[in-house]
Amino acid sequence: MGRVNLIDLQHIPGPERREEVSRHMGRESRRPFDLAHDALLRTILMRLSESEHVLLLVMHHIVCDAASLAILFRELRAYYEEFSGGRQASLPALQIQNADYAAWQRSWLHGPALEKQLSYWKARLKGRLPVLELPADRKRPPKQSFLGALHHFELSPANAGLIHSFKRREEATLFNVLLAAFHALVHRYTGQQDLLLGSLTANRSRSEIQGLIGFFANTQVLRTQVDGQMTFRELLARVRETSLGAYANQDLPFRNWWRNLRPRVSQVTHPCSRSCFRFKVCRAALWSFPDCACAGWRWITELPSSTSPWSSMRHRRESQVGSNTTPTFLMRRQSSASRITSRFC
Repeated sequence: MGRVNLIDLQHIPGPERREEVSRHMGRESRRPFDLAHDALLRTILMRLSESEHVLLLVMHHIVCDAASLAILFRELRAYYEEFSGGRQASLPALQIQNADYAAWQRSWLHGPALEKQLSYWKARLKGRLPVLELPADRKRPPKQSFLGALHHFELSPANAGLIHSFKRREEATLFNVLLAAFHALVHRYTGQQDLLLGSLTANRSRSEIQGLIGFFANTQVLRTQVDGQMTFRELLARVRETSLGAYANQDLPFRNWWRNLRPRVSQVTHPCSRSCFRFKVCRAALWSFPDCACAGWRWITELPSSTSPWSSMRHRRESQVGSNTTPTFLMRRQSSASRITSRFC
């Protein structure tokens, strides 16, 4: 990490000061990284007053995934506690470094474990893959632009409570219950029975990399047969079977199985799926610091201009058990996303 850049905004009047903060955030988020020379984590501290600051962290995705953010803030909190207490800050030594994992992965990708996982994906994705025909406001362009926008909506506390009660009765994970609901929603709007949805996995099944900051996340392709006559419990069982199989074979990087399988798919959109489901748990304790009143955290991806390789993305962020939830649906137009998400709630 490079040095911390301090920007003093105290001389700017109050209402304009917030606008200046937003301008800095937007400018930094759009400024590209020089992978050969730049530090891949940029740190900017904006001073609004003697007691109020905004910390802006901008990092390239190549060095950080969602799980890494939790590690980063946990370590930042540990350093802050030690420093504010006048003590020498230190952290336990890591078992391995990213280079060690990369070396292990390269050797693993040539062994019998590779063949075992490849066999699984060949069986799951054999034949011509279905193309998800989501409703759109206009004809799909011949070339993908990657432009998108975020549409936020909240589940009511009552509905969130019902979902948690249902998962406990069914002894299912919250991920699988919401993934099954997403399958039902997509099936309703497309009428398709053979569904191919993307999902993201942390891919941190090995204890040695639990504390590493880096990009370990992997794209999974979930192929599920959905029958309009089946009950939601039956759909949940099928989705659970699909996701368990995928995660048991998650070590194979997407680029490797794509290179080996080369499935027949459209070249206009994402190689295997037009829709992705992502689930993330946000624990408020990670963002709290001693003797600090944190007003909240704003993710760079929530700035007005966004991009995405998918036509739709349901990003479900759970702030705490039993509370309101804030999912995100990414689609071509806000009106379409609003109409579809109203059916989900």
